[in-house]
Amino acid sequence: MKIKSIVAVSVLIMIIGVGAISQASPVFAESSESTTKDANVISLWDVTIENEKAILWAKVKNTGSEPLDSNCKVHFWVRGPDKWIDDYVGSRSCTVNDAGEDTGPVSPGESRWYKYEWTIPNNAKPGTYRYWVIVKEGDDKISEWSSGKDFTITAKTQSAKGVELGKIEPTEAFQIVTLKAKVKNTGDTTLDSGCEVWFWVEGKGIEDHI
Repeated sequence: MKIKSIVAVSVLIMIIGVGAISQASPVFAESSESTTKDANVISLWDVTIENEKAILWAKVKNTGSEPLDSNCKVHFWVRGPDKWIDDYVGSRSCTVNDAGEDTGPVSPGESRWYKYEWTIPNNAKPGTYRYWVIVKEGDDKISEWSSGKDFTITAKTQSAKGVELGKIEPTEAFQIVTLKAKVKNTGDTTLDSGCEVWFWVEGKGIEDHI
């Protein structure tokens, strides 16, 4: 595909509603160089959420006369609610299949599936997201943007419970006592550095957290 030096422009069409996102394809600057390779993103698969990762899929067909080698990459772009994110999130080499195995260049006429696991940030806004895919060699695009595919990220819940307290040996006044607690994460997201474990002590003359 021969490429001219041009800045692509898309018209943003906003849909009003809860979690609505722009339908327009991503905006990007094309390279002034050219390539004779050609490809087509022919399908996107439904997104699954596993272990706080969004699994993004794309099927790419080599529609040119040259193999798609390791210099060619499948790029994934994600846009979130209110454009909380609107950027490339990662790429896969055209020679690496969905199992992560290097199976060599994609021959003319051959199609191949690609998978990218996007780690969802802890502060990601809940709502509707959309992703697109494009194939590029360096800064040169060798495919058009795919159609967009929607997926949903739900609000994460941080919750935990104490499941076991450590044994405390008898001690005398004014001595240091080590308190231990085993905590289980019962939520659907990571307990990060913003979470704290508090200890409460009751006794003669004491009733307070420490």
